[in-house]
Amino acid sequence: MELKLISSPQYDMTRFGIFFTNTPRHADAIVVMGTLTEQMKEVIKEAYDAMPEPKLVVLLGTCAISGGIIGEAVPLEATVLIPGCPPNPYTILDALIEVKGGEK
Repeated sequence: MELKLISSPQYDMTRFGIFFTNTPRHADAIVVMGTLTEQMKEVIKEAYDAMPEPKLVVLLGTCAISGGIIGEAVPLEATVLIPGCPPNPYTILDALIEVKGGEK
């Protein structure tokens, strides 16, 4: 929910040139959140491979970064780590703006 909130009028990610896309073929970044399961490893790898260069990997939350207490970390080289359980929408937006190189 926190990631979806950055598209709300309160945070308005679009004013910073940040948009959600429906396909990895049009994406600059992949956002991975939650506990990684064995079945999701191949799906994440396929989505990552479908993205054009340069690619960014955003790990959102403690579970994606470290696996939390029941999982394992995402097996991709992370560009951005956004810690928290869950991170608040402002923290997410701030990290995305920073990696994009925009002004706040």
